Amino acid sequence: REPGQAMIYSNADSMALGYVLKGATGYHFNKYFESIWKEAGAYSSAHMLVNNKNEPYYHAGFAATPYDYIRLAHYVMKRLKKNDCFGKYLQKATTEQIDYPAFADNRDYGYHIWTDCMIGEQAFCFVGFSGQYLLFYPEKDLTLYVHSTGEKWGGYNKWSLFMYKISKGI
Repeated sequence: REPGQAMIYSNADSMALGYVLKGATGYHFNKYFESIWKEAGAYSSAHMLVNNKNEPYYHAGFAATPYDYIRLAHYVMKRLKKNDCFGKYLQKATTEQIDYPAFADNRDYGYHIWTDCMIGEQAFCFVGFSGQYLLFYPEKDLTLYVHSTGEKWGGYNKWSLFMYKISKGI
């Protein structure tokens, strides 16, 4: 298929992007991310699973404290408003780059970031395995972090409805 015409979610894409970052910067993502984590004002270290070569699993295995996830959310919202290189990247990465009709909740995809996260076209979210959920709604300057380990962690739709009601003052 032509680029941008179909979304096929694949962990291999994240791994390939990680190796591109390593080639461009000389650092694996976990080392490169340390500077972002520090700039975000994180209180504790973030952790990433690594393989036997000490390379991160680029597609999974990120862990942090709930408070540091919130600090990351505030950092992303702050940087999103800047017109520097990283701010411009975030502005593009958090907007739909490709339609992903496979999800019933109408999410789409930016650059490794879920977009159109149900509560508004400008909303975007980071969704982790089994319940980590960080929702951004820049239009209302709102963020929400949900952390769960349960199989039924409340669901994307439930938290999006919650944020929608807050944004509308309901």
